[in-house]
Amino acid sequence: MQDFRKLKVWQKSHRLAIDLELAIRSGPRWSFPGLRRQTLRAAGSIADTLAEGCGKQSPRELARYADMASGSASELINQLLRARDLGQLSHRLYDDFERRIEEIRRMLWSLAVAIRRKYPE
Repeated sequence: MQDFRKLKVWQKSHRLAIDLELAIRSGPRWSFPGLRRQTLRAAGSIADTLAEGCGKQSPRELARYADMASGSASELINQLLRARDLGQLSHRLYDDFERRIEEIRRMLWSLAVAIRRKYPE
């Protein structure tokens, strides 16, 4: 077991989810509440999944959870793209969040690779 709060990728994911929630709350009201809910759920899921993986007994399980968190990050980019194209999110905000999510995805990939190298099957 590992303290998820010490992982830099968790810290960035947590901050991303908070910043996205604040941006959505302070911006114009979304006309598509289902998209809003799903977007916020995917944003929180990245850090949540990492935290859950850190609670598992095996480091290889953490690698699997890092892969799942990366999937949530991809889902979030897709939802933000849809929100941007529907006029719910500015291009500037979309670009900022996409850049941050891509950084998190690279970190997740690196974490999973490092774990699998250290703990081969």
